[in-house]
Amino acid sequence: MEQLTQMELKKIKNQMNIIALALKKCKNYQQQVQDTELNNIFQEAEQAHQNQLQTLLNQLRNFNGQEH
Repeated sequence: MEQLTQMELKKIKNQMNIIALALKKCKNYQQQVQDTELNNIFQEAEQAHQNQLQTLLNQLRNFNGQEH
């Protein structure tokens, strides 16, 4: 199985940092808004970002597991 290059790993880490920041912002905004509809929108966005982050982590783990 092909290994990820350092550049690819750096890009994945950068993408994970971007998603984590978006997740943090959604949580923050969700706590600040009073409107129920906006709260739900931020909650859904938070969940979507969490799913994206988990997917990347799972793919990295699967890739790593296949290398050994």
